[in-house]
Amino acid sequence: MRNKQQRQSAITGLHESLRAPERAEMVDFSDVYPIITPQMLARHGSPHPQPLPRARERGARRASQSAPEIRGRDLVRRLWQLVSRRPHVRLRGHIWKLVPIWMVVNLALLILIVAAMIPRALPALRSATNASCAWYTVASGDTIYAISASYHLTAETVVQANHLKSYGDITAGQRLCIPLNGPLVQAAAQGQQDQVDGPNTLTNEKKTVSGEAAFIQYALPYARSAHQQTGWPVSMILAQWGLEHGWNVPGFTGYNWGNVGALPGVPHVASGGMPGAPPSFSYAPTPIDGVNYYVAVAALPFYSAVAPAARQGGPDAAARALGASPWDAGHYTSNGSPGSSLITIMQDFNLYQYDTN
Repeated sequence: MRNKQQRQSAITGLHESLRAPERAEMVDFSDVYPIITPQMLARHGSPHPQPLPRARERGARRASQSAPEIRGRDLVRRLWQLVSRRPHVRLRGHIWKLVPIWMVVNLALLILIVAAMIPRALPALRSATNASCAWYTVASGDTIYAISASYHLTAETVVQANHLKSYGDITAGQRLCIPLNGPLVQAAAQGQQDQVDGPNTLTNEKKTVSGEAAFIQYALPYARSAHQQTGWPVSMILAQWGLEHGWNVPGFTGYNWGNVGALPGVPHVASGGMPGAPPSFSYAPTPIDGVNYYVAVAALPFYSAVAPAARQGGPDAAARALGASPWDAGHYTSNGSPGSSLITIMQDFNLYQYDTN
């Protein structure tokens, strides 16, 4: 019991001694460290560390600068810190870093520059386009085939030059670009015309077809193209083409499906003085050229009654209207009834079936 009391008294005394203020002699270290005198500093140097040379130069340079210069440098540094920051966005528990502000500013400047340059570039583009195109304004009743034929181009060339979706994608008043770099267009512009004295060996289309069935299958896609542009029945077109060509292709006029008379600026061949025939026929070197020539002539006022007759009375009525037109030359009418030869062919070969397909 006594030992416990002694330990408790010792602890209490220690706490009291720690709370007591220190005596003056306890904070006097003069007996440990000698007094530093000015003479000692002169002999041994300043006890404070001296700045390094580069730091001394920067300090001297900053001290030599005026207050506005220092504020300007601080402003530039702060601006750079601002524009180089990458904003953060918290989305669904994730933190996404956005592009720096300086990149957004540069992109906006680039857009402004491009927007300012576009008005200056458009006139140059228009002039370049106009230099390579002859512009044609579509009239009511025009077709791509008729327009391309009048400029001695394939319909595909005109469709591609104007980025049309289909061969029927034109409306009255629309302006079409007619490419001027086509060889036939250039020849027509220079007043040149190819003359063909007789049947030539075709260079673009070598295929020959003979016989009714083979002729119909070969000519069918071209007849459907002509139908889409003219409104004439496919059955009547096939009957007319077969009668004109004798179920053989190419014929005397190449791939001139309807034996179209010579068109201005188009290669042609002399007709040979056949009764009712024009002095010369257009000479079509390819099937699509033959369709172009056919549709161009079908749009003439002489044949304006054929399409309405087809709509009102069907293929036979259309054949009678064609038989009564100048295109007949006497061989579409066999028994005194206009178009009777075409109607007989349509019935014998059941060409009506192609009007619904």
